Amino acid sequence: MLKSREDAFNLLERLGAPQRLFKHLQLVGEVGGEIISKLDDLGVQYDKRCVQVGIAVHDAGIIVHPNELEGGGNLHEAAGEKLLLE
Repeated sequence: MLKSREDAFNLLERLGAPQRLFKHLQLVGEVGGEIISKLDDLGVQYDKRCVQVGIAVHDAGIIVHPNELEGGGNLHEAAGEKLLLE
């Protein structure tokens, strides 16, 4: 089980994620951080670690379908789930 964003990034690196994917995940993570801050301000109860790890791995399937990083598509969705479960 991934326990942190860093664990997730380390796994993605071992799986061969391209640097452009890490840049994308960093940008999405910045927006996610703002949402997390708002949720905290509102006193919403949620699993922060789960949200942070989810943000970090949400596009893991790009490793299998790198063309979708620029061209769009949804093949990476199922591929990412399979890759993470394996």
